[in-house]
Amino acid sequence: MDEIIMIILYLIFFLLIISNEVIKIINLNEIKCINLIRIVYSFCYGLLPCVIYINKSYMYNLDGNSFLFFLFSIIGYLFLNIGYLCKSSKKIKIKKGHSIFMTANVCLIIVAIMILIWTKPYGGVIKALAYANSIRMGISRINNPYSFLLRFFSLSLFCSYLYFLELLKKEKKYRYSKLILFLFSVIISIYTMLINDSRIMIGFFLMTLMLINIFEKKKEGVPLKKILCRFIVYSFFILLIVMNADYIYKIIKGVTFEVDSSSFIDTVSNEFTFIIEASKNSMNYIFNFNKLRIVDDICSVPFAVLPSSIIENPFVSVWDFNSSITGGYGQSPTDIISTSLYELSFIGPIIVPFFYGMFIKVIDNISRNKNEINYQDIIFIILVVYSAKFIIYFEYYNAIANLFFLFIGHIIFKLINSKKIKIY
Repeated sequence: MDEIIMIILYLIFFLLIISNEVIKIINLNEIKCINLIRIVYSFCYGLLPCVIYINKSYMYNLDGNSFLFFLFSIIGYLFLNIGYLCKSSKKIKIKKGHSIFMTANVCLIIVAIMILIWTKPYGGVIKALAYANSIRMGISRINNPYSFLLRFFSLSLFCSYLYFLELLKKEKKYRYSKLILFLFSVIISIYTMLINDSRIMIGFFLMTLMLINIFEKKKEGVPLKKILCRFIVYSFFILLIVMNADYIYKIIKGVTFEVDSSSFIDTVSNEFTFIIEASKNSMNYIFNFNKLRIVDDICSVPFAVLPSSIIENPFVSVWDFNSSITGGYGQSPTDIISTSLYELSFIGPIIVPFFYGMFIKVIDNISRNKNEINYQDIIFIILVVYSAKFIIYFEYYNAIANLFFLFIGHIIFKLINSKKIKIY
């Protein structure tokens, strides 16, 4: 009986937020970062736990800690919105720039050079793919002195976004060159995903391209209801691609495999069971240990951008700590509420979501052109996609590592524009 009540509460939480946000988007005729954050939050703490507990009832039991964690997620949601409202609405201006195409070209050249250098210890670009899984799990036997350069590979994604933006402008000059370079950047982006052996990366890559296209359609005057329908359909297909990314990667690599007979619900449950595991681990931790992990987590941040071959990270981040409890190879991620509990115990779900809400307001404050999509929109969309991701996969070290490509790409953009360089 208690389990049925919990499942009903999960569904109510999910449906209330989803319906409220859809109505807000339609009434305001605008999609904000906070809208997508709330929707992702409802999936993370409403629909997904409901599906997992029903589908994997033989593995996970709903108990008192499950109900208490659900209460923490509601508190976190409230304070995320309070933080958003507390932050001022002062607009942040990002220079429009005139050298988007050149920025993409420079980034693409940098990525190509980095790939050639990084893959050298593995025997070349193609042979390096065989080590992708062991590299991801941190058990590769090859000591790569250029391992830090892997962080630059994600610049290929930034190139693709910029080239896609240029193609959407429908300017005839250099159009075929832009198309060829866009396709080449997509190929390198796929290579980056293969090397990282990341299913999630392909999802966020496609989601970003989709949102760029949707924002363009919105500025062209396409009705928002039609755009929302497209968003739902596209998102479903992107989810299918992510769920089958392992097979796609193996086909590209030429690796033989057997097709899993698991249903769609089973696949979704398996992909996101870490949310349940993290919730149970973090709840057990706050009741059995006194140490707050906030210091370790913050001190780990600089090491996300420092070469590990030069200086090792002496701190244990929350994902590494959670992984040590869960066991197995690789990292076991934590969501925003589980992380906040690890870091600050019972007050974590108040403080961490509050400041995250303020960060979301900063993203929504980015000034954008109402008539055409431009560089500011690309920055906005990238931040929206990753901030939504961080609700489910929340760790400061991981966040900085994920956004490193955006930081480098934006610096290149600023440098090029500061020199007033034009190529067309």
